[in-house]
Amino acid sequence: MEDEGAMKKQNEVAMILSWHLFSTVAKHSNNVFSPASITAVFTMMASGPGSSLISDQILSFLGSSSIDELNSVFRVITTVFADGSNIGGPTIKVANGAWIDQSFSIDSSSKNLFENFFKAD
Repeated sequence: MEDEGAMKKQNEVAMILSWHLFSTVAKHSNNVFSPASITAVFTMMASGPGSSLISDQILSFLGSSSIDELNSVFRVITTVFADGSNIGGPTIKVANGAWIDQSFSIDSSSKNLFENFFKAD
């Protein structure tokens, strides 16, 4: 897979952040999250509306070369978590969301991206 290096780097970052969250915040919370969720959040932030500076910083942090590469890794993750119950596979439900301050407008292409690609309302 051509994005294997990017996926490995994103997984490393997500695991480090997960460890930090589990060891600090999760002790006092009933929220559940996973390294895949962390990757999804960063991918949504980088792909969404806003300055290219934010996207560039996220790409650098995750060791990715482009938004397309991030989206490709996200596709792989969601394929792994696909509901395989019809064939005896696991059933995993994922909830993605994006909360944007109402004082900001969101263009239709970004709204379409969140709703259709990320399945986030």
